[in-house]
This record gives sequence, C-alpha cells and structure tokens, in this order.
Amino acid sequence: MKKNNNRFLGWIAFLMLILILPTAAFAKDAVDTGRSASLTVGCIYDGNPLSGVIFDFYKAADIGADGEFTISEDFSGYSISLEQETVEGWRALAETMALYAIRDHISVVRQGSTDASGRVSLAELSAGMYLVYGHRYTGDDFIYTPEPFLVSLPSLNDHNEWYYDVEANCKGIGYSDPSGTTSVRVLKVWDDEGHETNRPTDVAVQLLRDDSVYDTVTLNAENNWR
Repeated sequence: MKKNNNRFLGWIAFLMLILILPTAAFAKDAVDTGRSASLTVGCIYDGNPLSGVIFDFYKAADIGADGEFTISEDFSGYSISLEQETVEGWRALAETMALYAIRDHISVVRQGSTDASGRVSLAELSAGMYLVYGHRYTGDDFIYTPEPFLVSLPSLNDHNEWYYDVEANCKGIGYSDPSGTTSVRVLKVWDDEGHETNRPTDVAVQLLRDDSVYDTVTLNAENNWR
C-alpha cells in the first residue's frame, strides 16, 4: 500500500468512485472498437466549479468487441488486476495505477484543463479504459486534490446499449489551510487467512510529494506493519 502526503491523503473517507465499466454479458451489441469516443469530466468543489484544474488521461486498458478489457502496454509490467468486484477494489486500482504513472513518468494520452464551468472535454479518443488523474489545485484559501478514477469508453446505458459520449464528475478532498502541514499514517492490512506463511518479510512504501518520491519506509512485523 502506497500513500503520499497531499495527493492521496483523506482517502479513508468514503468515495463513490465514478467508474463506468461495461458488463459485456448484458450488452445488446458489440463494441465498435474503431469508433472514436468523447469524455467530459466535471470538477466542482463546495458547490463552485473549479476553472484551471489540469487533468491527465492515461490509457489503462484496451477493450475488445466483446467488452472485455486487456491491460494496456503502458501498465502491462505492473502487478495489477482488472478483476475487481467492488467500488473499493476499483478505487484502490485507480490509486495504484495513478501512483505508478506519476512515479514512472508514464506518457499521458491527452491532457486538458477545466473551463469556467468546471468542465474539460476531450474528443476523438480511442475505445478503452482510461485512468483520469487530476492535479492538485490551489485556490485563494484552499487546496483541492481530485481523486483518480477509471472510466470506460464506450459505456453501457440503462438500456444496455453502448454510448460513446461519456460524462463523469470527479470527486476530491479539499483543505482550508494551504500553508499547513500534515502527518501520514500507513498500515499494511493482510487479507490472507490460511496463507500467512507466504507473506514477504517486509514491504517498501514510497511517499510521493509533488510527483516525486520524497521518502521510503519499510513495514514489517517488528513495527506491526505500520
């Protein structure tokens, strides 16, 4: 588990991840993988649209005509899985992929910033799953950190039909004291009942600050994995 001090702090709060993923078994038609799609992301904080928030868009996975995903070449070298069944699972996957993208300087497919209405729109995107990563935004008296999320282009509507013009709203964490400091606490939780002997002896955790590795710590049994 990897954390950073500002970009991902506060994710212990419940997040309804904006994740629009198809369920191919219920789709009426095949995905037209040669058709371009569009994506519009809205960004609002405390009831007000945020203008000038920069978003990076990465190709997380390719999609087949049957609606099945395959991890893209950019992320194929990482130990990640698209077999997620819960919102928390997809949320954790988006966080993990965003950290890899930042740390390893993975090339963005597109980049854009929100307009006066707090929206950024991209057209002519190829079909697939995209990782949407918003940069930290500093206002007059607050800091806002968008949450990364995954979105499928195209997506399924309520009639189980593919639609290629997708809209999503980002979620995020706001801080009212931009000049303040913060503390980060990391706990490695094991979900391996019956396989405890297969755990590694330690886990390295990287702390990122402003898109760079700031510090690295080691979690193990001696420090109770925290």
